[in-house]
Amino acid sequence: MLLRVLKSIRRRPKHVRDRYAFWIAASMTGLVVTLWAWQLPNRFSDTVAPATQPAASASAFSSFINEAKERFSNIGAEVTEVVETIPSEVPTQDPTFVEVSQLRPTSTASGPASPSARPVRIATTTAQ
Repeated sequence: MLLRVLKSIRRRPKHVRDRYAFWIAASMTGLVVTLWAWQLPNRFSDTVAPATQPAASASAFSSFINEAKERFSNIGAEVTEVVETIPSEVPTQDPTFVEVSQLRPTSTASGPASPSARPVRIATTTAQ
């Protein structure tokens, strides 16, 4: 029975087969969403909060804000310390620093190509 239905669908034009595929996929998705939505009350039945919960979360939120204020209040002093440790001028006697005018190119890009180099061929196709 199912094989006959599949054979008859295969004989139909492409746009009809696409329509069948779309509606089958949409119905399967709808079935999954329906089952998921049907199970939602069971999943969330254990997470009902008591009436005293909002007061506890308010104090948790305020403690979080107070802790954040403490941490960020010290940032200004720490940044000032770091800025004071940075030297105002870069020492020119240090051999690790080199001025840009002293640099020279080291590659010989204009030299002859090596004899072992092979050309790279790229093949492309066009849609017909």
